[in-house]
Amino acid sequence: MALKFMWGFEIGAAIDYYAHSGWGVPLGASSTGSNYALYDSQYYEAHQPPTNVGGGSRCLKQTSYYQHHTVYPGDVGDLLAFSGTYSEVTTPVTGSPGWVTTSGFVHFSFKHDFDFDQDITSAPNPLGKWIHLCTLSSGSATSSMGSHNPFFDGQLLNNTAGSDMWMPLPNTINTHGTHREKGYRPLAPISFYLVRQSGNNGPCSGSGDAIVAILYYTDGVGDPASMVFSSSIGGVQQSVEIEKDIWTKFTILYKGSDWNGKVKVWQDGELKMDENGKTRGTTANWNWNSVTFSPHGKYATRPANDFPASVWPEYSQLVDHIFIWDDINNPVDIRQSTSSLFIQGLFPDGDRVDGHFYNDIGNQVDLYKYINDPGDPTELEASYITANPAPSTLCSFNVQNKVDIENGALNWQDYSSQIKEVLAVSSVAACTKDGTPGSANYQGSALVGYNAAYTTGPPIVIEENRLVWDFSETNVDSGGSWTGGALGPLKVGFKVQPE
Repeated sequence: MALKFMWGFEIGAAIDYYAHSGWGVPLGASSTGSNYALYDSQYYEAHQPPTNVGGGSRCLKQTSYYQHHTVYPGDVGDLLAFSGTYSEVTTPVTGSPGWVTTSGFVHFSFKHDFDFDQDITSAPNPLGKWIHLCTLSSGSATSSMGSHNPFFDGQLLNNTAGSDMWMPLPNTINTHGTHREKGYRPLAPISFYLVRQSGNNGPCSGSGDAIVAILYYTDGVGDPASMVFSSSIGGVQQSVEIEKDIWTKFTILYKGSDWNGKVKVWQDGELKMDENGKTRGTTANWNWNSVTFSPHGKYATRPANDFPASVWPEYSQLVDHIFIWDDINNPVDIRQSTSSLFIQGLFPDGDRVDGHFYNDIGNQVDLYKYINDPGDPTELEASYITANPAPSTLCSFNVQNKVDIENGALNWQDYSSQIKEVLAVSSVAACTKDGTPGSANYQGSALVGYNAAYTTGPPIVIEENRLVWDFSETNVDSGGSWTGGALGPLKVGFKVQPE
């Protein structure tokens, strides 16, 4: 199993940096437009481990736009008649160009403020409530949205008998195809939802709180348009934690296959869904390489009509500590991916190599002080370092040792015995080019080092605000695994060269 991606939002960069760096952010959003008000990639909260130390200080916050029907639900045009947009974010494709996998793990922390306790008992036939958790996607590293369309699902798709009023579930291949251009996401292998069901009329076997997976069986002749799994093991429904304002961790294992696939979900290390067998259409594309987060939820009733006025309510969600691995080889992989994983940001705290870099007042004194995020509400660009990319040059910095990290009541050093292993270390830089008209683009690379040894990430062309990063699963000096002790001599840096 190889780690393909890890991210903790500790860099403190605005969402436009992500949009320009291979992350999927809906097209048409501008840094000054109202769409970007739905994103906060600098949000000052992080999922902390039980020790309250070692979990960083920031996360991603997404807010759904208030959605409300103006025509009878089920009208096809209603699907795109919403005002506003969803604040969708898709992780970038990393690793080798065009990397995809048919099987792998996704791990992340999640918190929301959707009101699952909203009283809808006076609605005609109240069914329950749901919110979107995530979707495994097939993205592109070379465009801001890749092969995706933004989400507009969860809608009553048609008025025909048997149409689904609960979830985005067209009941035939034809209706699935009809809505392919309507924002429904048939190209994704699988989506996950948190559901509170009332009674037996819904995607779960009975009332309660559950995780629901919708597998999209597109492209397969004779295959149904989709298939639903709910959180169960051996046919027994498993209760999950879906209440608002509670951080929880999810690990998802998905293997696409028309005969020996797997769909497994763990919440806080406890197995909640265990499905094996056919998990994709016979001739469908089973590949995926990214995960999409998009807050949208519904108070489900039959018929939806106008009850309540907030059938599609506005709410927010937080996402943190994202990991993606390919392949599913052995029990060690499951143990690692379902563990309690946290990403801790380490600030640079001393210069090591200055190269031809200078601070924003034109000298080379304490460059590290000019690249520390100065904190909210000061913008990231309040201080910076600069360099001419010709000739090539690099800078590197010492970083905080664990003895200097304090996120809560305990210092990380005091609780280091509980840190079982270090999966990987990463270096992330937020960069831009000279704003002078006609200034040339350049290439930038992130460095991860230990003592005098470095690993350098692939060079990225910098033509606007961009994030550049690299991570290493092995100690670049010794070749072994990273340890807590090895974080002391850790070095990070940045290299520039002509385009």
